Amino acid sequence: MDQMGNPLPGTLPQRKDGDTAKKVGIGCLIAVLVLLGLLAAAFFAGRSVFRRVVETYTELQPRVLPLSAMPADQAEAVLGRFERFREAVKAGTASEPLVLTADDVNGLISLHPDGKRAAGKVHVSIEGSKIGAEVSVPLDEVGGMFKGRFLNGKGTFTALLTGGRLVIFLDTLELAGKHMPDWLMPELRAKNLAEKVNSKPEDAAFLALFESVSVEGGRLKVVPKRTAEPAAR
Repeated sequence: MDQMGNPLPGTLPQRKDGDTAKKVGIGCLIAVLVLLGLLAAAFFAGRSVFRRVVETYTELQPRVLPLSAMPADQAEAVLGRFERFREAVKAGTASEPLVLTADDVNGLISLHPDGKRAAGKVHVSIEGSKIGAEVSVPLDEVGGMFKGRFLNGKGTFTALLTGGRLVIFLDTLELAGKHMPDWLMPELRAKNLAEKVNSKPEDAAFLALFESVSVEGGRLKVVPKRTAEPAAR
């Protein structure tokens, strides 16, 4: 984003309606880890080097992340506001933007059915125009050298919707408490982490219902198109 992702958290608009922020936080960090492994293999062509990369940037224990501090009744109110906005966007009747704070996003992650899988694994922050995501993700599904290890890290991102395309660029990244090497960051920062979202017809159709997505003043703002056609059911 800013260059600079769903957010969380993994939460910018996507086909499943709103948990992009947490998905971006998890997905991009896993992609970075895989990229590191591929680069190590390509540059050094050695299994021992790849193992050192894995051991350096993953950990054997999960990281305890902050939980949503929002009272349950307030979180339920945010969830209701979010659902009403989603339904209005799908019906083509939304007229007001959806504005979310980081607390709102984390509350949605804890309550929304699409976000509960990420509860305890991702925590979103918003400062100024930047989205932050802190994650602790088990890598057992990756298998191999990753089995029994955890991807613990945090990053900051810049996100916006422009010309109907979601753009998410990485700004900073730490894994296992270590900054990424300076030689690697320019390549990582040049990639739009939302490209897969834009390439899927159903996700692109949903994004087309929005005028803009922006992060400013510590808030995520999602503006619907005033003349949006109803989404296909």
